[in-house]
Amino acid sequence: MSRFGIVGIIATLLYFVTTTVFGRPPIGLDPVAANTVGVAVSLLFSYLGHHRYTFEVSGGHRQSLPRFLIVSAGLFLLSSAAMAVARYAWGYDHLIVTACITVCYPVMSYIINSAWTFAERPTISPGD
Repeated sequence: MSRFGIVGIIATLLYFVTTTVFGRPPIGLDPVAANTVGVAVSLLFSYLGHHRYTFEVSGGHRQSLPRFLIVSAGLFLLSSAAMAVARYAWGYDHLIVTACITVCYPVMSYIINSAWTFAERPTISPGD
């Protein structure tokens, strides 16, 4: 769990910094677009870090990459929807929403990825 925390903290910091930098002047992307860039940067680091360091997955990426992408897509859609609703419907500053996503995303990611994405199931032979 400490390895997940290390990779997760770095990925979370990458998300927060990237989203903040891209969402403020001089770049000044729309908050939802800035969130997209932040998620993409943190996901790349997160997948490679968790695959190689956290879970030390044996073998290639055939099972874990598609699962990671499914989980990540779901969490991305959820974080983007939260950003859009909080910013445009409720008028919150995107930094407040970014901070909330920064806290919630890693918790949800840990639960799902440890239980499903990187969980290596024992192979059952036909004779067992």
